[in-house]
Amino acid sequence: MRDAIGRPHGGTHLGAAVRYFQDRPHNRLIVLTDEEGQDPVGAPRRGVQGYMINVASTERSVGFGDWTRLTGFSEQVLSWIQVQETASA
Repeated sequence: MRDAIGRPHGGTHLGAAVRYFQDRPHNRLIVLTDEEGQDPVGAPRRGVQGYMINVASTERSVGFGDWTRLTGFSEQVLSWIQVQETASA
């Protein structure tokens, strides 16, 4: 997995890291990132709820699409995800 994520002084391969987990069984994928990856990130696998949390951002916002995008981070992010998933169930 280390090779999928990145290499010293070369940036991260966020798309490769996400693809690494796409073949494993799961129903949600939570990615903590600065979103400055070196390769494109595709949509989460069908049936998987994907959360892209940009921890480098100085702004706070929420966006929906293939990924639920959160900019900014706090300890309440996981609680927010739980509330969102409970409300949509």
